[in-house]
Amino acid sequence: MYKISVLILIYNKKVEDSESFKGILKSKINLTDFNVVVWNNGPEVINYESFPIPVANFELVQTISNESLSKIYNIFISRFKSERYVILDDDSLINDIYLEEIKSVSTNLISLPIVSCNGMVTSPLSGRKPIEKKITNKNKKPLFAIGSGMVIGHDAALLIKRKYGNVFDERFYFYGVDVSLCHRVNSLLDYISYNIISGFEHNQSKFQYENKNILDFRKKERSYDLGLRLRFYTPPLKSFLVIFRVLVKIVFNYFSNQNNRYFAKDLITAFFTGKHYKN
Repeated sequence: MYKISVLILIYNKKVEDSESFKGILKSKINLTDFNVVVWNNGPEVINYESFPIPVANFELVQTISNESLSKIYNIFISRFKSERYVILDDDSLINDIYLEEIKSVSTNLISLPIVSCNGMVTSPLSGRKPIEKKITNKNKKPLFAIGSGMVIGHDAALLIKRKYGNVFDERFYFYGVDVSLCHRVNSLLDYISYNIISGFEHNQSKFQYENKNILDFRKKERSYDLGLRLRFYTPPLKSFLVIFRVLVKIVFNYFSNQNNRYFAKDLITAFFTGKHYKN
């Protein structure tokens, strides 16, 4: 069993161009306990040039069909038996303080890094309020966080899998994978705890300029994410109230020439079918 397994997920990018990978290459701390897995999710097979990586084991996995994130994460956890699992996007500016702290995360904890974008803390959240200080004690409050940098202890993963069948909810493909995991952890706070650790700077899509096709893709994913979360992780009455409010806002924004965050049809389809459009 590995001490720490780190997954860096890349798409349409060379291994050496990943900021997360470069953070490990540049590290000055002892990383001999680390197993690093770079997962190329497409769209093409890449040729990897070897680098002197200061870790116990390195592996490049390639699936070029743009698999769902939830499925990749579950395969990673099942395939690489470890005391701790770390999930990283390809563009996280990880540092030695963060890497050092994840080495001592307890196996019964979910550790969430303090993540910033342009100097503003965006994750984790308690309610809608960002948490800006480390919490070393076990935290039994419901929290939500982005997936990048999350550390999942082996024992915590077993508890989630025992209740839900797998760690990540495979009904979610891209958006909502991290939030649905937090819903699962929040339902098990009698047995699993959070702690907050030092984090890093991370590029998040909502702060970047993107063309219409990408914006429409994100709106579609956001709609399915909300619809599925309302169906599977929200009480029925509250779900219908949220849908009603969102639909009213969509109509209002349409007539006032304002942008909407959701597509009404996709939101309703996701809620009533309980399936992602790629299923």
